[in-house]
Amino acid sequence: MFSRKTLSGIGLFIIVIVALMAAGCSDDSTPVSNTVAGSLTDPEFVPVKTQVDNLLDSTVSYLSDGFDNIYNLPVDTGSIGAVYGPMGANDTAIYVYANGWHIIYVAQSNAYFTRHISDSVQYMLDNVPLQTAGGLDYLHYIHRWDFATQNLLTTHTNMTGDVNLEFSGLDGTVAGVNGVKNFVVEWNYIGLDSTVEALYDMNVTAGDIQINKTAASGWASGCPSSGSLDININESWTLTDNTGKNMVVRTWKAAVQFINGTANVTITRLGTTWHYSLELCTPPSN
Repeated sequence: MFSRKTLSGIGLFIIVIVALMAAGCSDDSTPVSNTVAGSLTDPEFVPVKTQVDNLLDSTVSYLSDGFDNIYNLPVDTGSIGAVYGPMGANDTAIYVYANGWHIIYVAQSNAYFTRHISDSVQYMLDNVPLQTAGGLDYLHYIHRWDFATQNLLTTHTNMTGDVNLEFSGLDGTVAGVNGVKNFVVEWNYIGLDSTVEALYDMNVTAGDIQINKTAASGWASGCPSSGSLDININESWTLTDNTGKNMVVRTWKAAVQFINGTANVTITRLGTTWHYSLELCTPPSN
């Protein structure tokens, strides 16, 4: 239900140190009037690109998960494990239907991590809630989750997410998806004599994403044929060692256009612009 791809390892640590040394204690307070083309290997840009790429990959997953609720929504606690992963003896799985909403809550905990998921799904036809998906023309999907590492004494990642998507046109052959998302990724490097904390807070607006239905498999794909994402990214790095703390704060903006499963990405910061494309998936065909 969420992407576990994160920045990790000593390679990232080297990138972080280079970026911090290059930036010193700088932030985004210095205005820049000229726009220049950024390098895709810029050490300040590389970690941001990684987070954006993971976000794009998870966007396709969330679109697929939303459609999957039409066919495979677990409406009893016994079937939740098949969708959300194996449930341990002390884990929790709850399902209720109330006020037109299917609500699922999952809590999992073991020696390595804790995870909580809250999913809310509503089917509608002509603005009237339906208890089952038959004949629907609209789907509202709200997905909230958090993931936390148990051992905080080693390098680790914690994440939270809040996804709110509305699927319309489900009585036709092309669905439109609009909504908002928030992702927070907290990465912590724990060294012998230093620590690095990286925080990415990403707010996303999804605009008129188009998904095609097929005669053979219905709404089986979350691959966008068109649409857009607007992303605001707040980034901070904190290096702590025997000299004290060195903190860098930056803000970025990303604009994404989907064309037949490919994301065309433009990222900007302080007058510098980066462009690249990422092939995410292949849209279904009839």
